[in-house]
Amino acid sequence: MDAARRLFQSNIMAAAAVIIMNVIGSYVSSIGAGMACPDWPLCPFPPYSYHVLMEFLHRVWGLVVVAAIILSVLRARRVKAVGELRVAKTLVYTSLVVVMVQVGLGAIVVFTALLPELVALHQLLAQTILSLQVAAAGISWAATTRHVEKEQITARG
Repeated sequence: MDAARRLFQSNIMAAAAVIIMNVIGSYVSSIGAGMACPDWPLCPFPPYSYHVLMEFLHRVWGLVVVAAIILSVLRARRVKAVGELRVAKTLVYTSLVVVMVQVGLGAIVVFTALLPELVALHQLLAQTILSLQVAAAGISWAATTRHVEKEQITARG
């Protein structure tokens, strides 16, 4: 059951990375820095203004999110797909697909100069990724907890 515990940990880490990404993205949008780096994926380096720095941070943190979700996928591959863990694995795999779509959509948002409908869709996908990771974490945590409880009952019995 160590594999399920590691899956839970990586799902929590990915969810935390997505939360931070959502905060950074919302902040970038609120200060009007969404077009501070008009090219994608490039940004002027070193950043010459606060707005460029924040947009650059948003893009770099995206790499952290993708890496965290890939770690969850790699750990999910090591978990036996039985019962609820099958659902957790499916959620993690779906999260990887959605984050890849999100990266592409982020580029499209820049190329369309922040078309409001696409910005809203970009935010919706961010919340979807967060929901998938939190649900996968909850399911893998529950499976890990049940396994530990069964071991304790067996040891007493």
